[in-house]
Amino acid sequence: MRNRAAGLLGTALLAGLTSCVTSGDLEQPPAALWTAPDPPQDAAWLRIEPGPALVVGIGQRATLRLRGRGARDAHCLWGDEGHGKGTLRVHSPTAPGVVDVRCRSGAHAAAAQITFTDAVERPFEDPYAGGALLLKLRKEPRGLSATAGSAELGIRSLDRLLERLGAQALPAFPFDRSGTRDSIGLAGWVAVVLPPGLNTYQAIALLRSDPNVHPESYLPVPLAEPAAAPVQLTPLGVAGSRDLGMTRLPPLADPRGHIPGLGIGIAVIAGDLDPADSAIAHRVRTKPWESDARDADGNGLPGDASGADFRRLLIDRSTAVPRLALAPAAEPAGEAGTRLARIALEAAPGSWLLPVRTRDDPWSLALGVVYAAAEGARVLACDWPAQPPHWILRDALAYAQQNCALPVCAADSLPADWAEPGGSVLDAWSGETRTAFFTRPLEASWPDRHPGPAAGAAAVALSRRPDLGPEAVSDSLRSADPVTSVASQPRGACREAEHEARGERPPFWKRTRISGGYERSEGGGLSLPPGPDDPANPDAAAP
Repeated sequence: MRNRAAGLLGTALLAGLTSCVTSGDLEQPPAALWTAPDPPQDAAWLRIEPGPALVVGIGQRATLRLRGRGARDAHCLWGDEGHGKGTLRVHSPTAPGVVDVRCRSGAHAAAAQITFTDAVERPFEDPYAGGALLLKLRKEPRGLSATAGSAELGIRSLDRLLERLGAQALPAFPFDRSGTRDSIGLAGWVAVVLPPGLNTYQAIALLRSDPNVHPESYLPVPLAEPAAAPVQLTPLGVAGSRDLGMTRLPPLADPRGHIPGLGIGIAVIAGDLDPADSAIAHRVRTKPWESDARDADGNGLPGDASGADFRRLLIDRSTAVPRLALAPAAEPAGEAGTRLARIALEAAPGSWLLPVRTRDDPWSLALGVVYAAAEGARVLACDWPAQPPHWILRDALAYAQQNCALPVCAADSLPADWAEPGGSVLDAWSGETRTAFFTRPLEASWPDRHPGPAAGAAAVALSRRPDLGPEAVSDSLRSADPVTSVASQPRGACREAEHEARGERPPFWKRTRISGGYERSEGGGLSLPPGPDDPANPDAAAP
């Protein structure tokens, strides 16, 4: 019944939004999908300011002004408001929609459109410039590739809508997560790219009304892409059979386990982290065969030789079909993330480090969290500003914990009720916070101040008891005697990690089939594939 009602609502909304409000002898049939108004025939003679396309909240009033030599004699019509001259005050309709304003002075005409929307935050200043948003679908889409957008998700209503809008969908988490548990449903998250020339707010309202979409998951993408796409973009690859044998851990031998944190990976997720810093570079896990132009280990992310840089991720629309790509490398800035890594490694000198650089928006942070967990880090040290309760970040943290990774974040980095039974999620479109949204809390450790010492302590605890899950480690760290508490915890569910740490079972990367043209040498190692400029490489550019 609910899906049927939502479908009827979407049909009604589509019918209402495709009819612009016009009046009188200037009335013209609306464009098929809310196209932008025509530019003035002679801006010096007659134009409408502040611009031809305004975005105003529902219930508010828009004020327009006529400018030019013919403004005094101009006659304007819009909706049911009749006519006006000079300063035009256009009142909001009762429902979200688009109001056409058409003015004429002699043989000259000018037009404007006012988009009245119930969106609380309006990040798209020009509603016709195109944009991008994140949504979580109720069904897992089929056929998505990280390399290019698609209008075919295998979900009939959404496929029809995407085709009509001329929109494309891309996976929001475009790297390989095979071998991990994902009851959270990260595959349901998609980034939808809307083309320019389409009214962004009206299109988003339609997408949110589809019965196969969780409307409260809506999140605008702040970097949809710059007006002119940067040069030398690196498209994301197609994730294949991963070979983590390409990964090289920092050499450190301690058969008796005396080095605190031995064998445990700490991912530092921050925007200002420098993996080349002399105090931490020797503990960074590396991939010697990875380069910016190639994805040696098959995880879908080229260039993650020493961690990943999600500050560089953007949506490239310079090609016929939008794609996810990486911009040229950004220089590290600041010191806070590097300092966090130093503190964590001082407490757990046997740990290896996974640097993950992010921006401060929820999508970038969620990408960093999921990547770190998929790469096998057991402790995720978070260094980012306070975040509203966005659904995508909560899903990423829950996915990490489901895969035996413990997020360690500053107390003010995440909503406080995420650590309590129940929880909340923010609907960025309506501005409403839905309470009691989550069925269980995040079993994370929230230190009072700096997360560095807590991340190191968590790594030390896991090196002694790699079978323990995030909740058990978090409870132990909060106790009066963490060492005794860790030792006395019952056997945990992370047994795969425990067997590998003790050498009782080969690491899972040794049980993974090698693919992608990499050959075993006679000595049992891996031969280095030809580089991009090597004549032996069939893809090498001609001199």
